[in-house]
Amino acid sequence: MKTVAVITLGCSKNRVDTEYVISGIKQEGFVITNDIEKADWIFINTCSFIEDARIESIDTILQISENKKEFQTVCVAGCLPSRYGQELKDGFPEVDVFAGCGNLDKVIEMMRSGHGYAVTRSDSWIPDKFIRRESSLSPYTGFLKISEGCSRKCAFCAIPSIRGPQKSISPDIIVSEAESLLSQGVKELVVIAQDTTMYGTDKGYSLIDLLQRIDNIDGDFWIRLLYLYPSKSVLEIAKTISTGKHFTPYLDIPLQHTSNSVLKFMKRGYNFSFVNDLFSKLRSDFPEIFLRTTILTGHPGESITDFRELKRFLETFKFNHLGVFPYSPEEGTQGYKLSCPSRKSAIARARSIMELQKNISRDLLAGMKGQKIKVLVEDYDEENMIVTGRHSGQAPETDGLTYLSEGDYLAGSFVNVVVSNTSEYDLIGSLSSNDDINS
Repeated sequence: MKTVAVITLGCSKNRVDTEYVISGIKQEGFVITNDIEKADWIFINTCSFIEDARIESIDTILQISENKKEFQTVCVAGCLPSRYGQELKDGFPEVDVFAGCGNLDKVIEMMRSGHGYAVTRSDSWIPDKFIRRESSLSPYTGFLKISEGCSRKCAFCAIPSIRGPQKSISPDIIVSEAESLLSQGVKELVVIAQDTTMYGTDKGYSLIDLLQRIDNIDGDFWIRLLYLYPSKSVLEIAKTISTGKHFTPYLDIPLQHTSNSVLKFMKRGYNFSFVNDLFSKLRSDFPEIFLRTTILTGHPGESITDFRELKRFLETFKFNHLGVFPYSPEEGTQGYKLSCPSRKSAIARARSIMELQKNISRDLLAGMKGQKIKVLVEDYDEENMIVTGRHSGQAPETDGLTYLSEGDYLAGSFVNVVVSNTSEYDLIGSLSSNDDINS
């Protein structure tokens, strides 16, 4: 029996790409293995979005290359070959197959032959028919990618040059994938894209119609939305999830910054007034929704005054969840050759924001003590001997957890929990005695 070892680096979109490829490899009769040394095929899906991701990808390829056996076929796919192509091929002669983001449909054919190079710059592959895949994140949570690529021109972002313009997946295919994942026991569908808000604008599809179709599927499950671009359509999306049956009261809206000067440098297409109005309306009209955002520090044009303005907004608005990244100048982007604060300064500013957010999160979670919440039971933490899960306001991988005590729990089930204690990012609770819940 032939085996394949799989290494996926980077974002959730990469994870879904890997799941598509693995679905095809399994049809070739291969079995997934964690034993890399004995695997017949090794598939590495790489990331090159920022410098840290490139280093991780290159280090992984180096390690695999140095230990490769004669009988093994190694494939390096995804963002790194899409971005560096022939240069990568020349640097790693031990690798047998290279496939860009737009050439994932060629992977199996090339690995079967033992060699191959298929890299189309600034392109991405999307399925043109339903492909049954299994969630590699968790048996109970699966990502539902609705489009690939991005047609925006943010000055800091290399995604359009790596994955090309937006390509929306057919709603029929997406709904079939949702039904398939749910039939396998998945209890949470996490809707993702490079820019979820823009879904369908390239092909005449409607995001709202798609969400309603998924919401109309029978069953007890959650639908969670990530990666919404700050735009007027966010309010319509918020209304849709607040009136639906399965949506979590949660929106992830990467903001990046609030200073007019920095937003102009970033080419984000909005200003502070728009940001303030949008998020104020979200808070007033949909107070039940948990809000997450992402911030970028040290971008070209960011002065200490701009940073303090950003920090004041975050301190006043108080996001439920927040991620922050220090700026990484990316070759091929509009901001690459612009002067910017030092890397040291960008990192220090990022740490300052996370310290602020830690206190905000602690205070917001403390306010949930005594509340009854619905929790998806996920795992057993052997080190702490406690069951873990997430409530509707906690996204997988990025947010905190809900620790469960005093009760018998079945992984993959929803339970009603009373919050008994909180920390900076996590909740602690036990089974509720009744079915009334707050979220």
